[in-house]
Amino acid sequence: MKIKRLIVIVVSFLILFFSLSYKSKANTAIDISIPATYSYEILLNGEWNIVGTAFMYKPGLFKERNVVTAKHVAVIGDKYPARICEIKKPKCYFVYGHNDHPKEDVSILKILGKPSNKKLLMGVKPKVGEFVYVVGFPFGELHVTSGIVTRVTSKYIYIDARVIPGNSGGPVVNESGEVIGIVSSIRILNNGQLETNWAYIVPIEKIHEIKKS
Repeated sequence: MKIKRLIVIVVSFLILFFSLSYKSKANTAIDISIPATYSYEILLNGEWNIVGTAFMYKPGLFKERNVVTAKHVAVIGDKYPARICEIKKPKCYFVYGHNDHPKEDVSILKILGKPSNKKLLMGVKPKVGEFVYVVGFPFGELHVTSGIVTRVTSKYIYIDARVIPGNSGGPVVNESGEVIGIVSSIRILNNGQLETNWAYIVPIEKIHEIKKS
């Protein structure tokens, strides 16, 4: 009986230890990534509407403009007035253009002003099974979801974290709060429904292939 009780105590301790460790890592990743994340908004019918996400990235090519988003989000601003807005401070910056990757779904925005918020560092290429976190503005509100990397190719990183419209262009970070990729799209099933737990992520190193214009 004593041995059984000892086993139960040890197992309970290990579960508690790993649970606290996971929460600590999650808090670190979230605390680092949220201040560097912005909503991407367009002016439509007199109101600002959130249509995607952007984020500040430190080791970019253009030192004065390191705001990254998905290309399919950036091009919306070609038709409507666009801006990016900070999360905690009511401060926004107008977008007046973008530099695009020639093939991949990623762009660097041209904005008016220089945000002083934190910038995300580039993480190492993730491995299958690694925990990741997605920060973005689905349905116009800030959300953070988590999941694991399910597959890694030269073109995409696949994750099973919940991703829905509004997350596009947002950062995917590892447990250290380093960005590993940009949310591009989610899988569409044969019946036309969205598979929100299957996301395509453009590797962060792709932004270094963008040329300034």
